[in-house]
Amino acid sequence: MKKQVFSFVIAIMLLLIASVAFSQSWDKTKPDKLYAVDKHGNISTVKVGIGTDNPQFPFEVKGKIVADSLRIFGIARFGLNTVAINSPLPNAISSTDGLIYLGRDLPGIFSNVQVGIGTTTPLAGMMLDVNGNINISNATNGYFINDNEVLKYHGASGTANTSNIFVGIGAGNSNTAGAANTANGYQALYKNITGGNNTANGYQALYNTTGYSNTANGYQALYKNITGVANTANGMQALFNNTTGNYNIANGVRALFYNFAASNNTAMGYQALMQQGYGSSLVMTSDNVAIGVNALYNNNPTAITNGIRNTAVGNNSLFNNITGNNNTALGFNADVNSSSYNNATAIGANAMATASSQVRLGDNNVTTLYCMGALYPSPEAPNMYVIVLPVRLCVALLPFMAPPDLQG
Repeated sequence: MKKQVFSFVIAIMLLLIASVAFSQSWDKTKPDKLYAVDKHGNISTVKVGIGTDNPQFPFEVKGKIVADSLRIFGIARFGLNTVAINSPLPNAISSTDGLIYLGRDLPGIFSNVQVGIGTTTPLAGMMLDVNGNINISNATNGYFINDNEVLKYHGASGTANTSNIFVGIGAGNSNTAGAANTANGYQALYKNITGGNNTANGYQALYNTTGYSNTANGYQALYKNITGVANTANGMQALFNNTTGNYNIANGVRALFYNFAASNNTAMGYQALMQQGYGSSLVMTSDNVAIGVNALYNNNPTAITNGIRNTAVGNNSLFNNITGNNNTALGFNADVNSSSYNNATAIGANAMATASSQVRLGDNNVTTLYCMGALYPSPEAPNMYVIVLPVRLCVALLPFMAPPDLQG
């Protein structure tokens, strides 16, 4: 009996000693507050452990915490990781349905919050500073700014078609099975679904395409392309109306602007081949080449057999041609004076061919023509020879004239 009384006394004494060294306090003026103090009534040196008898921090939990809200003053450490929360006022972390909010402990105020991942000193002015890589593991997700997806790398979920990169609001918006596409700009490649190997840079570039292997650089370049393949458009609204045309090259503002279905055209220069619009639904191969500002500007076939295979090099060259075929113009304003000549050639600045199957060298300002080598006639239709005199002269013969003897 005495032994039992002695043990009870010892237990009471231990409890009294423990209560002096570390006690739980309750303040009647703050009935909803519970805090711990040491034997001197201080709270600054207290360390509270839950799930551990050797806490290293003022509050240390080994295990899970389930709470409607959690207030943190300073730095919170989870495992070996640290979340730095820097604010002049207490911060709040709250979680509801998987969402985490970081902000000052005032309703709706988040102005001075900074979160550092991989750093305890987030860059000044940045709400989020990450020192390391960020991985978005689900291929159908992206990076958002103001609720707008501005960066994504995806294709059809569960397939190999994830080799796309889309940068800009609405870029690649409809893509499901297209692969190896790159789009940079607002709604670039917006309606592409299955087309692949396309590159679109610029506002609504290649907006409507399902074609493949197209390149569009510039505001609304190749905007209406549907099934056209292997087209290249560089410049604002270059190849804007192309829908089914293939293998076209347009470099310059509105180059090949109205081309719908014609293929194998090359237009380089401001509004080169701009008016060519025949064939909104009929595929044709026109094989026109226009290099220079407004070169072949008015060319516009009315059938698949006209307005084709023309070559114009120089600003405004072959400007008048509309339906003519196989015409060549080389030089500033080199042209034909009709819209429908065939096989006419104009060489030189302002040279103007005045008939089909005519070659015009230079304009009316040309006074001398030198041929610096021997020119031998064709046996079928000789019509020009070089006479070797003190100077070489080119002589054109009329059909009834006999060719001179060039021997000796």
